[in-house]
Amino acid sequence: MKSEPKINVLLVDDYPENLVALEATLNSLGQNLVKAYSGKQALKCLLEQDFAVILLDVQMPEMDGFETASLIRQRERSRHTPIIFLTAISDSDDLKSKGYALGAVDYLLKPIDPIILTSKVAVFVELFKKNLEVQRQAAQLVAKNLEIFQAQAARQQAEAANLMKDEFLAVVSHELRSPLNSILGWAQLMQMRKFDEAKLCQALKIIERNAKSQAQLIDDILDMSRLIRGKVQLSIQPVNAIATIELLLESIRPQLEEKSLQLRTHLDPAAQTIAADPTRLRQIIWNLLSNAVKFTPEKGQIEIRLTQESREQGAEERELRELRELRERRELGETRSRGEGRLGAEEQRTNLIPNSEFRIPNSNYAQIQIIDTGIGIRPEFLPQIFDRFRQADSSITRAFGGLGLGLAIVRQLVILHGGTIEAHSEGEGKGTTFTVRLPLANSPSTATSPATATPNLINLTANDASKLNSLLDGVNVLVVEDNNDSRDFIKFALEQAGATVTTVSSAADAVAYLKRDRPDVIISDIAMPETDGYQLIQRIRATEQQGDRQIPAIALTAHAKPEDRSRSLAAGFQQHITKPVESTALIAAVAELIKQQSVVSSQWATIDRSQMTNDK
Repeated sequence: MKSEPKINVLLVDDYPENLVALEATLNSLGQNLVKAYSGKQALKCLLEQDFAVILLDVQMPEMDGFETASLIRQRERSRHTPIIFLTAISDSDDLKSKGYALGAVDYLLKPIDPIILTSKVAVFVELFKKNLEVQRQAAQLVAKNLEIFQAQAARQQAEAANLMKDEFLAVVSHELRSPLNSILGWAQLMQMRKFDEAKLCQALKIIERNAKSQAQLIDDILDMSRLIRGKVQLSIQPVNAIATIELLLESIRPQLEEKSLQLRTHLDPAAQTIAADPTRLRQIIWNLLSNAVKFTPEKGQIEIRLTQESREQGAEERELRELRELRERRELGETRSRGEGRLGAEEQRTNLIPNSEFRIPNSNYAQIQIIDTGIGIRPEFLPQIFDRFRQADSSITRAFGGLGLGLAIVRQLVILHGGTIEAHSEGEGKGTTFTVRLPLANSPSTATSPATATPNLINLTANDASKLNSLLDGVNVLVVEDNNDSRDFIKFALEQAGATVTTVSSAADAVAYLKRDRPDVIISDIAMPETDGYQLIQRIRATEQQGDRQIPAIALTAHAKPEDRSRSLAAGFQQHITKPVESTALIAAVAELIKQQSVVSSQWATIDRSQMTNDK
């Protein structure tokens, strides 16, 4: 059985022989007797340990017992420690009164009766033990209560998480089933009866629109997952913001016309060049534009403004200070936005280290504002506007659809760029203004824009039928795809552009074909049984003869993560395209590879002619 810890008893006397006598008297108690030869030593002992009782001599040099007791009582930790005064001078009432006034519990005159002294000290030792036991039990109760509280909090969090999960799954189910209803319904009607050209066109547009809606839903969920896990990496470079905005406005124009929405723009050339990831910048602006179109009623107005703004003096220091504070109080959950839904550059911006030539100027930044005359936002909901899976109420979801992920994704992407975003609304029915602030780039001359950075072939649309019909004339394509429906779609789409297409359903069949013939382009799925697309392309690259030009290859896959793209390119593919893919994009990708191959072929021909000349 574990023995009880010894209790400290402090003995204070300037005569060593008196301390020896006290020690001999009290040894029978079996406690820890601590000796001090002066008031100063006693105070030092009290700084280091707690005592059940102090036996304090009155008459001592430098600092007598009364002065020592007075100092003991001034310290919070020892204020209530019992003091028994010991004296050989006098038992006058004045001295006793002085001792009791200083908080003494007893006043004993030397020589002291050992039995009386031992009994008195034993009482205080026992009281000290009881006090320790009470403190221990109180600590146990506190710990137990804390454990109960934590268990209750954990249970409540789990219940809330389960409720959110159930609500999320219900919304996802709704958002998936609604487009599916339109897709399947119109597809069945098209099989059951013949439509005139106008009705057929309408049906196909509905199917396409709903399929894109499903694809966007999946992309949003995957994007949010990657953002939460910190898996999104940006490629920061100077981007032509005006060209980006104009391209997006052109893409969204049919939706504007469908609702008779008036569009106003103000694009300041001074704010043209932004330090951003081109793809993610387009995503930020597109999500905000789509949001404005969705929530603005017919014949409403949407305005997009791009301006250069000056940073307030001291703002950078303030933002850095806020960033440090956010780091200090960072928890597992998200930091709740403050004020009017404003979110600053939180700790996630530390994941982004832009190239030095594109660092943010201290004084200026680009401000993008998207202003609509839509349904507005209730003031009490503004602080939650950027939270995941949040919409003002369930009726919003029912009326407009969506998971409530778009703004949350925008927020995370803006933060990763080192920018800020805020939302402002005067209330329901009074429209909304979203303001994004992003760093300006220092090198406008090298800014990329969709018009110059992307080949014209990639910008083909469904209306460019005349361009598509003969774009792949004479091109032989090998398609490796284990899914019959997907394989048939790819074959038909490429043949409409003039390509000659051979399809196989496995990597083994592809290898067998390549022993007989050499296609101009290979399009391969990744997730296939037995041998996947990565293994297939590696095998193809390994068997190509040194000096031969590689067969261009496209990975067409449902694997949509950035690391999947990197793995495809590392394995030997020239392009990585994520399913679902539009036929125009697929045709354009093949055409671009053929175009690049033609350039390479010309270079090889030049090299061959040069070598022939040198040989002569």
